[in-house]
Amino acid sequence: MIRGFKLLGWTKMFKLILSNLKQRPTRTVISVLAVALGVALILVSVGLSYGQLNDFSARMRLLGDVMVQPSDGSIFYAINSGTVPVRIGEKIAEVEGVSAVTPVLTKFLGDKFHLIFGIEKTTFRNVSHSFRIVKGQFLGDLDEIVIDTAYSESKNLDLGDRLELLGATFRVGGIFEAGVGARVMLRLQTLQNMNGTPGKATMFFVRASDETTDLEVADRLQERLKGYKITRTSELPQLMTSNTPVLKPFITAMV
Repeated sequence: MIRGFKLLGWTKMFKLILSNLKQRPTRTVISVLAVALGVALILVSVGLSYGQLNDFSARMRLLGDVMVQPSDGSIFYAINSGTVPVRIGEKIAEVEGVSAVTPVLTKFLGDKFHLIFGIEKTTFRNVSHSFRIVKGQFLGDLDEIVIDTAYSESKNLDLGDRLELLGATFRVGGIFEAGVGARVMLRLQTLQNMNGTPGKATMFFVRASDETTDLEVADRLQERLKGYKITRTSELPQLMTSNTPVLKPFITAMV
């Protein structure tokens, strides 16, 4: 009996809703479009956020197996400045299982909204096996920079073109295949001088030898370098997603 009354009540409510929709078609269409637009914007925003994080973490993974940072270092390198002495790289290289190590200084360009890397030419290539120059040369002259193929296409830049960075003008001397590191890279010493941090780096990337694993190397580095943050690059996608400010609460609220 009670179930019958409930069913009758739901039926009347459903008919009332349908009648309102039919009697006010304009309002109905506007409401549907407004809700659809809101949902679409949320999906696009979340998708772009995750896409940017996944792209960035994928490019960092190809730089090496392990990252070494100061204890207060952030996985979002734009927050960091050059605080790690480059000479620490010698201690890192002595750790068992480390085949190569390279220092990297990062700088965030607010006007261009992207990172640039200051790198050492020789050690960088030893650590990043995926790095490949497709046009030109790899940091030949002191005023040269290298850019990736994606940046070259988006900014319509080619070999010999000039690009202004941090108040100085550089020449595009090489273009490398997109997918490794920052979009723009220059010599470490040059960026150190421009940043006012001579002899300093933001972090080190480490390549594990074929005879060991990144986990073993990370554990040994953590034991050897007290007070430093040791992160395996394979962990970056999860770490970036979980540590991105506001993103997780925003998604939870929307759901």
